[in-house]
Amino acid sequence: MLGVYVKGVSTRRVDDVARAMGLDGISKLQVSRICTELDEVVAAWRSRPLDAGPYPFVWVDALSMKVREGGRIANTAVLVATAVGADGHREVVGLDIGSAEDGAVWTAFLRGLVARGLGGVRLVVSDAHGGLKGAIAAVLDGASWQRCRTHFMRNLLATVPRHAQPMRRYTIAAGKMEEWVAEWSAKIRPLRQQHGFGVLGAWVVAGTDEFLWLLGYDGPLSWEDADAAYYASPQRTALGPDPARHIA
Repeated sequence: MLGVYVKGVSTRRVDDVARAMGLDGISKLQVSRICTELDEVVAAWRSRPLDAGPYPFVWVDALSMKVREGGRIANTAVLVATAVGADGHREVVGLDIGSAEDGAVWTAFLRGLVARGLGGVRLVVSDAHGGLKGAIAAVLDGASWQRCRTHFMRNLLATVPRHAQPMRRYTIAAGKMEEWVAEWSAKIRPLRQQHGFGVLGAWVVAGTDEFLWLLGYDGPLSWEDADAAYYASPQRTALGPDPARHIA
């Protein structure tokens, strides 16, 4: 039941799932009680001591998510910090909710990590958000900063028309990544190559639902004409839009 609820299934739908599993159903009160137990587990995990340090490498990012507050849906920032400890293993060391992604919120978040034991930080990787960079300099004294290449790539792509982008980025529906990669490898990649494109690389961005791939083309047509011919081909048309069943 916890897993179903965490994935965003409503209380009413949780009852439907319980009945489908052969149970007599589950009330809203029971779901609330179960979630209260989950809250305690999450709170203990979020406040645990960070005793696997030093943590030389840290990645910080914020996810924009919709949450229910006071009976309405509002956007909020979910702050996430991932670090590599002394044993060489990567772990999520911080998770918090911020009303806004500004310098004050980031500063409080990083200070909380330091208070729990985050230390020995040599390099922090993040996007180029001004408030975040300022918080890193103020809290993690002596640590170097590096701009996240994935965020930098997104910023660049945002300024280039889609038809002229050699880099393609897809957000894949939850649970569909393996199926998408298999279909891309078996159908989309070979079809691109048949139309003169070279696939220079493809990546699944760790910890996300994003799939990136880089195209090259040096054929007789312009990029726009070659891309249009690819999308107009019967084989590509048969696949549907990108294929839509995989794209979130």
